[in-house]
This record gives sequence, structure tokens and C-alpha cells, in this order.
Amino acid sequence: MTKWFTIRVPKEVKDLLDQLQNYADLQGLPYWRIVSRALTYLKNMHQGGRKKSEIPRLDKAAWYSLKLGIAVGALKAQPDQEKLERLKEVAFQLRDRLGIDVDLLIKAAKDYVDQPTTQRTIELSDVAKMIIGDIIVKFLFQ
Repeated sequence: MTKWFTIRVPKEVKDLLDQLQNYADLQGLPYWRIVSRALTYLKNMHQGGRKKSEIPRLDKAAWYSLKLGIAVGALKAQPDQEKLERLKEVAFQLRDRLGIDVDLLIKAAKDYVDQPTTQRTIELSDVAKMIIGDIIVKFLFQ
């Protein structure tokens, strides 16, 4: 059997209780579920201040992979110097922070900007996949 507890709330925050009731009715959920979700949301919001050493390795690998994927995708969509420079910034971060060799990626990106052919698109994608593989190995297996 479930045990229930009562939370005492001052009259001054009656508006807050009204909001809770309205939201619970709108969602078709009990009050405790709304409060639980709100606390989970607050907890997740405050995790933004975590130290880098506390961030899970999988999360770091996913972040760097996503960052690289976005930069490569932007370059493919619009092969110009601005997008190339952004890709190089990301590549240099991977090199400096993770020790990953990015020379081939930069060469493939430059070649793609010079002549965006299907073959060079494939080469750029292959090199990007290789770098993402290096990121995964770096964080998950070392």
C-alpha cells in the first residue's frame, strides 16, 4: 500500500498551487508526478555546471562526434572558406584536446572546397567517419 505525505505550503504561494492544479489537470497527471518532473528538470538544468571530469565518457564522445558531424555537414551544404575555417577550428580542438591526428581531415576538406565533386564528398565523409571512430576509441576504450 502506498503511504502519502503532505507538504505544507504558505498561503502566499497559493498562485503556485493553482498553477500546479491547472497543469496537472491539463496533462491528466497527479500532482506528485508534476512535482517529480519539475524536480528532474531542475536537476538536469543544474548539471550544466558540472566539472568536465564529472561528465560521462560516452557523453564526451557523443559531443565531439556531433560537433565534427555538424561542421562537416555545414561544409558539404555550403563549401566555402567560412565553413572550412569552422571545420578547421573543430579539427584543431580534436587535435589539441584529444590528441587525434586531423591532417587527413583538413586535407580532404580543403580538396572538397576546391572542387566539390561526388568523389571528394565520399572522401570527406570517409575521413570524418574515421575521425569519429578515433573519438569513440579515445573515450570508450582508453
